[in-house]
Amino acid sequence: MSTSVQCSVCSAAIKEGNEKIYCFGPCGKIMHPKCCGEINIDGIKAMQTNRGLKYFCHDCRKSQCDYNNVLGICNSILTKVNETEKMMKKEITEQIREYTKTANEANEKGFVLLKDYIMSENKKLEDKLSAKTNTSGRNRKEETSLSGPSGNTRSQSKQKTAKAGETGSVTQNYAEVLINGRKVATHNR
Repeated sequence: MSTSVQCSVCSAAIKEGNEKIYCFGPCGKIMHPKCCGEINIDGIKAMQTNRGLKYFCHDCRKSQCDYNNVLGICNSILTKVNETEKMMKKEITEQIREYTKTANEANEKGFVLLKDYIMSENKKLEDKLSAKTNTSGRNRKEETSLSGPSGNTRSQSKQKTAKAGETGSVTQNYAEVLINGRKVATHNR
């Protein structure tokens, strides 16, 4: 039993053993050599002896040309996209570097400002404590002369005794500064 295929151009049967042309393009047509119109007998023999030689019909060659054109355009666009991506990465990296530098400088300046502020506030507190201690010392002397040594004020005067060799003992007055019941400073008078 002989098999046949239908010609894609004239729709007539192409019997087994008869010459056929195969299009290796996307259409995949099978046709009679006379229906192809592009290949003569020598071309058919060349394709039969050289299996690497492939035929593409006119429509497939046209679409192949368009495909090559589209492929070239796509490659050109892809190249531009890759270049743009590299430029964007470089720009973003530079911006991150600048922002990091600016943030580090701001942190450093903020630290210096905070340190200066704390030192300034500390100095103000020390000055206030010193002023209160001096004022308390004067008030305490007045209080002591009026009420005796057992007054109960925010700044309390105490006696401290220390040995001074064998000649006897030396007494020193000093003031304790209390804030909310906690001792925060001692001042010798």
